[in-house]
Amino acid sequence: MDMAKRCFAGMAAVLLLALAGGCSWFQSGGDELTPDEYGALVDYARGVVKGISSKKLTDAEKRRIMAEKPIFGVHYRGYKEGQFKLKWVLNQGEGGDFERSVTYRGDGDMLDFAGSCRGVVLNGKPSAELKF
Repeated sequence: MDMAKRCFAGMAAVLLLALAGGCSWFQSGGDELTPDEYGALVDYARGVVKGISSKKLTDAEKRRIMAEKPIFGVHYRGYKEGQFKLKWVLNQGEGGDFERSVTYRGDGDMLDFAGSCRGVVLNGKPSAELKF
């Protein structure tokens, strides 16, 4: 019986260590982007968005993206590495639901701007009636 308890305790410890390895709770503070690195990532994303066809994204929407700070979501998996998104809400409808947004998504080394880009998602339709 004593051997079974030790075996179970050992397996539980290994399981907890394996689970903790993927959690951002155990990441050191140095894993996160500095304000300068975050700014460079946003600038790169804005450059990508700026190159989108005017048929998909109006000039007014592009100007707004260049001027406004995006919503930043991130799940760190290691040193400046993880899944992230930068989202600009361009027009909100009644009730707070967005009608038009642009999301730049990435995964991997966040300092390798081109390598971590996984795409740009446009939601909603362009509107000539948007007021900025």
